[in-house]
Amino acid sequence: MRFQDFISSKPVTRLGIVLGQYMPRRMGYGLARIAAGIIARRKPEVYWTVRANLRQILGPEADDATLHRMTHQVFFHAGQTYYDFFHAIGQPKEVLAEAVPIPDEILAFARSETARGQGVLVLVAHMSNFDLLGLSMGARDLPIQMLSLADPQAGFHLLNYLRATAGFEVTPVRLPHYTLETYGFRVARDGATIAYSGDSGPSDRLAELARNVDLFVCEATLLHGDFDGQPRGHLSLEEALDSHRASGARRLLVTHRPSELPTDAGLELAYDGLELELGRSADATA
Repeated sequence: MRFQDFISSKPVTRLGIVLGQYMPRRMGYGLARIAAGIIARRKPEVYWTVRANLRQILGPEADDATLHRMTHQVFFHAGQTYYDFFHAIGQPKEVLAEAVPIPDEILAFARSETARGQGVLVLVAHMSNFDLLGLSMGARDLPIQMLSLADPQAGFHLLNYLRATAGFEVTPVRLPHYTLETYGFRVARDGATIAYSGDSGPSDRLAELARNVDLFVCEATLLHGDFDGQPRGHLSLEEALDSHRASGARRLLVTHRPSELPTDAGLELAYDGLELELGRSADATA
């Protein structure tokens, strides 16, 4: 059995849930740090992919010691998020509601939009604790659709069952991102449709993902595609535009674009705090 299959198996996932529910936080985080070291050693292809991704973010001035430390921190943080999620399962509704601090204005906006029959797309930071955020929002009586793997391993089936008990719903499309298993997502509600590329290299599936949607949120990390590794894992702006044209999507929102790279003035660029409204007709307005 592959190491990845083992740690994603249903028995190991069940063990993690039990440990997470009853283990004190200090012990849970300590175990997450140990697991991070094991994964970094046993899954070198994942280690080097994450490290290469961090180099793209931090730039060429980042030294080897910094990259090594931050790569381990990414794995450690992933372990922390699983512990926090498992520890929250079975907690009273009022405890879950306070598990993640959500600004009152965001909650008020989400409630007003759902009351109008509209959806709200929540994009969280890479490797963030989206499960705990979903539990917290669900405990505040906000309906959640969470997107996950199309054909998950047994352990992920169990995780999706736990998510479903909190009212989450899931929908995905496999896309290339170096050697990692990653997915883009398509969400439809009340006649409006959004596609989100996530991290992705060039693929015909991007056009399939965003076929005729109202809004295509697409990454454009690179200055030129030639600057990427092999296999590919990110898009240049021109490649994102090609995917948008091929998809027939009504509107493009460029995301994951480093601020130091040029972007055509006529393009919409995502930024922190951006709010968009999609109407029920083909004409979507910001």
